[in-house]
Amino acid sequence: MKPHLLFATLLGALALGLAACAPAAPPPAPKAEEKPAAAAPAPGLASLAGRWGITEAACAPTNASRDGLIEIAAGTVKMGMDTCTVVSETPEPSEVTRIKVAAKCQGGEGANDERTITFVSSTPATLTWLNEGGTAEPYSRCP
Repeated sequence: MKPHLLFATLLGALALGLAACAPAAPPPAPKAEEKPAAAAPAPGLASLAGRWGITEAACAPTNASRDGLIEIAAGTVKMGMDTCTVVSETPEPSEVTRIKVAAKCQGGEGANDERTITFVSSTPATLTWLNEGGTAEPYSRCP
Protein backbone atom coordinates (compact mmCIF):
# COMPACT_ATOMS: atom_id res chain seq x y z
CA MET A 1 0.00 0.00 0.00
CA LYS A 2 1.26 3.45 -0.81
CA PRO A 3 2.23 5.50 2.25
CA HIS A 4 -0.16 8.37 1.59
CA LEU A 5 -3.13 5.95 1.26
CA LEU A 6 -2.09 4.19 4.46
CA PHE A 7 -1.85 7.52 6.24
CA ALA A 8 -5.32 8.58 4.99
CA THR A 9 -6.83 5.25 6.10
CA LEU A 10 -5.26 5.53 9.56
CA LEU A 11 -6.50 9.10 9.87
CA GLY A 12 -10.04 8.06 8.91
CA ALA A 13 -10.00 5.20 11.41
CA LEU A 14 -8.68 7.49 14.13
CA ALA A 15 -11.45 10.06 13.41
CA LEU A 16 -14.11 7.34 13.60
CA GLY A 17 -12.67 6.03 16.88
CA LEU A 18 -12.62 9.50 18.42
CA ALA A 19 -16.19 10.16 17.28
CA ALA A 20 -17.33 6.94 18.98
CA CYS A 21 -15.67 8.02 22.25
CA ALA A 22 -17.10 11.53 22.22
CA PRO A 23 -20.01 12.15 24.57
CA ALA A 24 -23.38 11.92 22.91
CA ALA A 25 -25.33 15.09 22.36
CA PRO A 26 -27.80 15.65 25.18
CA PRO A 27 -31.32 14.53 24.41
CA PRO A 28 -33.74 17.31 23.61
CA ALA A 29 -35.44 18.75 26.66
CA PRO A 30 -38.94 17.42 27.19
CA LYS A 31 -41.65 19.85 26.23
CA ALA A 32 -43.42 21.43 29.14
CA GLU A 33 -46.98 20.27 29.46
CA GLU A 34 -49.30 22.84 28.07
CA LYS A 35 -51.62 24.09 30.76
CA PRO A 36 -55.04 25.36 29.83
CA ALA A 37 -55.33 29.10 29.92
CA ALA A 38 -56.40 30.33 33.33
CA ALA A 39 -59.89 31.71 33.48
CA ALA A 40 -60.00 35.47 33.67
CA PRO A 41 -60.54 36.64 37.21
CA ALA A 42 -64.05 37.65 37.99
CA PRO A 43 -64.48 41.41 38.05
CA GLY A 44 -64.35 43.00 41.48
CA LEU A 45 -66.34 45.71 43.18
CA ALA A 46 -64.27 48.36 41.36
CA SER A 47 -66.09 47.39 38.15
CA LEU A 48 -69.30 48.70 39.78
CA ALA A 49 -67.84 52.01 41.01
CA GLY A 50 -70.20 54.93 40.65
CA ARG A 51 -73.63 56.17 41.69
CA TRP A 52 -76.70 53.99 41.26
CA GLY A 53 -80.33 55.05 41.72
CA ILE A 54 -83.47 53.00 42.17
CA THR A 55 -85.24 55.81 40.29
CA GLU A 56 -84.08 58.83 38.32
CA ALA A 57 -85.14 61.05 41.24
CA ALA A 58 -82.82 59.10 43.58
CA CYS A 59 -79.87 60.27 41.47
CA ALA A 60 -80.84 63.94 41.75
CA PRO A 61 -78.56 66.27 43.75
CA THR A 62 -81.66 67.42 45.64
CA ASN A 63 -82.04 63.92 47.21
CA ALA A 64 -80.60 64.99 50.59
CA SER A 65 -81.84 61.85 52.36
CA ARG A 66 -80.04 59.76 49.74
CA ASP A 67 -83.11 57.52 49.63
CA GLY A 68 -82.79 54.87 46.93
CA LEU A 69 -79.16 55.76 46.19
CA ILE A 70 -76.11 53.48 46.29
CA GLU A 71 -72.60 54.87 45.84
CA ILE A 72 -69.73 52.46 45.29
CA ALA A 73 -66.14 53.64 45.55
CA ALA A 74 -62.79 52.11 46.48
CA GLY A 75 -63.28 50.45 49.84
CA THR A 76 -66.71 51.93 50.59
CA VAL A 77 -70.35 51.37 49.79
CA LYS A 78 -72.85 54.07 50.73
CA MET A 79 -76.47 52.97 50.79
CA GLY A 80 -78.89 55.73 51.72
CA MET A 81 -77.55 57.26 54.96
CA ASP A 82 -75.41 54.18 55.77
CA THR A 83 -71.69 54.20 55.04
CA CYS A 84 -70.09 50.77 54.84
CA THR A 85 -66.39 50.01 54.85
CA VAL A 86 -65.55 46.98 52.72
CA VAL A 87 -63.84 44.26 54.76
CA SER A 88 -63.63 41.75 51.90
CA GLU A 89 -65.19 41.07 48.56
CA THR A 90 -65.81 37.79 46.82
CA PRO A 91 -66.42 37.96 43.08
CA GLU A 92 -68.32 34.86 41.97
CA PRO A 93 -67.56 33.43 38.54
CA SER A 94 -70.64 33.59 36.34
CA GLU A 95 -71.96 35.10 33.14
CA VAL A 96 -72.77 38.29 35.03
CA THR A 97 -70.85 40.31 37.60
CA ARG A 98 -71.87 38.91 41.00
CA ILE A 99 -70.05 40.12 44.09
CA LYS A 100 -70.57 39.43 47.78
CA VAL A 101 -69.18 42.15 50.02
CA ALA A 102 -68.54 41.76 53.74
CA ALA A 103 -68.81 45.24 55.23
CA LYS A 104 -68.88 47.09 58.52
CA CYS A 105 -71.54 49.74 58.33
CA GLN A 106 -72.44 52.82 60.30
CA GLY A 107 -75.94 54.15 59.91
CA GLY A 108 -77.08 57.71 59.72
CA GLU A 109 -78.14 57.46 63.37
CA GLY A 110 -74.83 56.01 64.55
CA ALA A 111 -75.82 52.31 64.61
CA ASN A 112 -72.99 49.95 63.66
CA ASP A 113 -73.46 46.54 62.12
CA GLU A 114 -71.76 43.99 59.91
CA ARG A 115 -73.43 43.01 56.65
CA THR A 116 -73.01 40.84 53.65
CA ILE A 117 -74.08 42.83 50.60
CA THR A 118 -74.63 41.10 47.25
CA PHE A 119 -74.60 42.99 43.96
CA VAL A 120 -75.36 41.53 40.54
CA SER A 121 -74.80 43.37 37.26
CA SER A 122 -75.44 42.07 33.75
CA THR A 123 -74.67 45.33 31.91
CA PRO A 124 -72.57 48.40 32.74
CA ALA A 125 -75.79 50.40 33.21
CA THR A 126 -77.70 48.03 35.53
CA LEU A 127 -77.17 46.79 39.05
CA THR A 128 -79.30 44.61 41.28
CA TRP A 129 -78.90 44.68 45.04
CA LEU A 130 -80.02 41.48 46.75
CA ASN A 131 -81.09 43.07 50.02
CA GLU A 132 -80.95 41.48 53.46
CA GLY A 133 -84.44 40.02 53.01
CA GLY A 134 -83.40 38.38 49.73
CA THR A 135 -85.45 40.75 47.58
CA ALA A 136 -83.84 41.85 44.32
CA GLU A 137 -83.90 45.63 43.93
CA PRO A 138 -82.96 46.95 40.45
CA TYR A 139 -80.83 50.09 40.12
CA SER A 140 -79.62 52.08 37.13
CA ARG A 141 -76.32 53.94 36.81
CA CYS A 142 -76.83 57.62 37.57
CA PRO A 143 -75.95 60.04 34.76
